[in-house]
Amino acid sequence: MPSINLISDQRKWKRDRQKKSRTWFIAFLVLSTVGLTSVGVLTLQLEMLRAELRALQTQALVLRPLKDEIGATKEALNEFVPRVDTLVTARVDSERWGRIFDHVGRVMPDDTWLTRVESHQPSDPRKPVEVTWTGMSAEQSLVGELMLLLQRSGDLSGIELKYTDLRRTSRGVGLEFQILCQVPGTGADDRAEKKESSKS
Repeated sequence: MPSINLISDQRKWKRDRQKKSRTWFIAFLVLSTVGLTSVGVLTLQLEMLRAELRALQTQALVLRPLKDEIGATKEALNEFVPRVDTLVTARVDSERWGRIFDHVGRVMPDDTWLTRVESHQPSDPRKPVEVTWTGMSAEQSLVGELMLLLQRSGDLSGIELKYTDLRRTSRGVGLEFQILCQVPGTGADDRAEKKESSKS
């Protein structure tokens, strides 16, 4: 009769089971260790972020009065911006008119003088200011010379003779003239362009 050794099969089965159990236990320990380490690292990072948030909140509380002060200063500055713009425009216009009258004073021919100067803004505010020069001269050629010399000014353009007429004056008979011209850069569009270019 053949003999079957069941004891060795049971021992082998038991050893395989113990091996599997140890493998699963080691895998469980490794995974648990990795999981706990990850949780620990994440908890540490979370606490660091919370501490940083608390520090930033504290800093924001310290800086809030400065922020309010800066806001109040900006509002105050915004109130002054239109005034400053007006003053800058007035300064630029004053300098321009100073240059114009200085140029006219230097180029005025002998025996020629002005009796009236008028300026007005056309009905279309986009167009530049127009200036009318009315005066007296001894000769027609002196009026032409004055017109040529006025064209040399960078602050005047569109110079044209409106009329010349003989008039009796205290000095005798003279030639009354009227010259029209424009002042470039004084129209609303020109001012807006200059304002935009100065901001950029």
